This record gives sequence, C-alpha cells and structure tokens, in this order.
Amino acid sequence: MSIPKKYQKELAAFPAALRTLIEAELKAGNTIVEVASRFPAPPAGAYLKLEKSVSTRPRKTADGVNFYDRNSASYSGEFTDAQRFYLVLEPARPPEAPPDMDAIRDALAARERATNSNREKFY
Repeated sequence: MSIPKKYQKELAAFPAALRTLIEAELKAGNTIVEVASRFPAPPAGAYLKLEKSVSTRPRKTADGVNFYDRNSASYSGEFTDAQRFYLVLEPARPPEAPPDMDAIRDALAARERATNSNREKFY
C-alpha cells in the first residue's frame, strides 16, 4: 500500500529516509492514525503516528534515521530526522499493571518483624 492521497502533501516534506520507513510500514500492513504539525514536532516540521509499532526496521538509530525509545501516554518509539523536525511515532504502550499493594505491605511487615526480632528486650 502506498501513502494515502490525503496525506501525500504533508508527507512530501518528510526526509526521504522517513518516507521510505513510512512506505515500508504501509506495505507491511500498518496504517496511519494521524499526521499533524504540532507537539512533539516543532513548528518547522510534522509528525506521523502509526497504528502499530514499526516492524520493518530495527528500533535503533541507523541509515539517517534517529530512534528514541519513549514511554508516554501518547506514544512510544520515535523515529526522527537529524534535526528532530520530522517524526514517525509508534502508538503508546499498554499501561503497566498497578503495584500489588498487599505484596508490598507483606514485604514491609516481614522486614520489620526480622528487624525487631534481633533487638534486645529490656523488660
């Protein structure tokens, strides 16, 4: 699948390495969720957010594309040009499970019991 017509004008400004990444992702079945020119892109650039994580290249800096691993509520992986004006963003990761408060309390209580058992009794 090639870049959909409604996004072609905005994506024409993206550096060639990022356009190649986008085209590869679309051919692999990924889809574009959003294209905009606001945060996290600077006013001089734009970003594209994908529906799924990138699967067509390693998640590392190489071949004129910088990679940053993020963990925010809005997006996770960030593929950018050298100036960080243009970004290809991966979707946010699922939220982590909340901490098991019972396990935390039990561990603290066990530590306190162990500490108290080593104290001398003065009564």
